[in-house]
Amino acid sequence: MMVSPLLYAYCAGERSSRRIEGLCARDVGFKAVCANLIPDHSTIARFRKENEKSSEDLFSEALKLCAQGGLIKRGVVAQAEKEQEIRDREAKEKKAGKKKRGRKPKNPDKVKEEKEKKAKMNLTDPESRIMKTRKGYVQGYNAQAVVTEDQISIAAELPQEENDLNQLHPMLGKARESLEAISCERPVEAACADAGYMSERNVEDAK
Repeated sequence: MMVSPLLYAYCAGERSSRRIEGLCARDVGFKAVCANLIPDHSTIARFRKENEKSSEDLFSEALKLCAQGGLIKRGVVAQAEKEQEIRDREAKEKKAGKKKRGRKPKNPDKVKEEKEKKAKMNLTDPESRIMKTRKGYVQGYNAQAVVTEDQISIAAELPQEENDLNQLHPMLGKARESLEAISCERPVEAACADAGYMSERNVEDAK
C-alpha cells in the first residue's frame, strides 16, 4: 500500500511527504490507490528512506516488463536534465544573424558570487543545493534521466552538481547497468545529449 501512493505521487510530480498525506485524505485518485487509508507523512518519509534499494529493484522489475512487451529499443539512448539547461546565447545569435530578445545573461562569475551570498541551507532537505533554472534560482537537484527511443526511462539520478558536463558518462553507465540487469543484450550504439554535456574530454571518453 505504501508503494502505490508514492509511485502515483511521483507520476503527478509530487514528492513532499506532507502533501502526499494531504492528498491521500482529499484526492479521489489517491483515495482509490490507498483504499481510503491515510498514511502519516512521517511514515511515508521513513518508508521512502528505509526502502531506497527496494525501490531501485522495483524500477528494474518495471523495465523487465517493458522489455518483455517489446518497448525497449536499446540502440539509441538520449540523456536530458531537468533543472539545469546550459545554452550558448552568443552562438545562437551569430547563427541567426540577429540579437535575441530579452536581457543578456549576467557575468557568470558575478552571478556565482551573488548566488553564494544568498545561499542558505535547507533544513528539511540538507542534501539539496541552489540550482539555476530558466525561472531563476531554486533549492533543488540537477535531475538527470536517460531514455530509449520510445521514451522509456532506463536510468535516473538526482546529483547535487549544477553543471552537466560530469553527468554524461556516469548516467550512461547507470543506463548500461539497468539494461544488463534485465538481460538486454544489445549494446548501446549511440547516445544523444544536448550541448550542456559537450566537452572534448566527454567526446574522447566516448570513443
